[in-house]
Amino acid sequence: MSIQTIPSAVSQLVSKPSSFGGLSIRMASSALVVMACMFLLASCATTPKVYFSQGMRNTVKATGKTPKDLQYYVDTDIELRRELTSDTVQITRGSVVFENGKYVHVIKLKKFTPGICINYKDSARLDIAFDDTDDKFLTFGVNNANSPSSIYVIFADEWKNKRGKIIYEGKEFFISPSGADAQLMIKKNDKKLSEGKQRVMKGRTLE
Repeated sequence: MSIQTIPSAVSQLVSKPSSFGGLSIRMASSALVVMACMFLLASCATTPKVYFSQGMRNTVKATGKTPKDLQYYVDTDIELRRELTSDTVQITRGSVVFENGKYVHVIKLKKFTPGICINYKDSARLDIAFDDTDDKFLTFGVNNANSPSSIYVIFADEWKNKRGKIIYEGKEFFISPSGADAQLMIKKNDKKLSEGKQRVMKGRTLE
């Protein structure tokens, strides 16, 4: 995507079809996209889920799996924000709003959005991607990897007044306070928690 001026990026958030027929086609296409997204989120929301704990991660490891084999979800809405101080900006996701005399880039992550693990550097952290590329991820972890009951919560490089500073898509963003306590979930009956290398005793009979 080419570099755009901020006003130009804002104006592109509203489409301006050149004809009534074009408007109808765009409206129909937009409606289909919205319906597909609503169906996906609705199906994710109705699937029974549990919070992902360190004990569950230990179980995954014991069955010969890795954190990358599970489907993850976030338990609450998360909003990422960054102030735009330059007169040019490259926008690939989210929206631009004008607040208190400043342009702000906002990316929203809805509750129960599915994500995948793209990296697990140590025994206490997971990088989860809810977007389309691996440079767009959020880190979840536990403060005590020795506690099986510890739940994976959102991590940041720095917290101040419940605003977490992170690097997302190669840029500095801040997690809004409303998402500061976000936790990671998985499907309640995920078979991958119990599947693994198993051996069934065949038994022995008298000769």
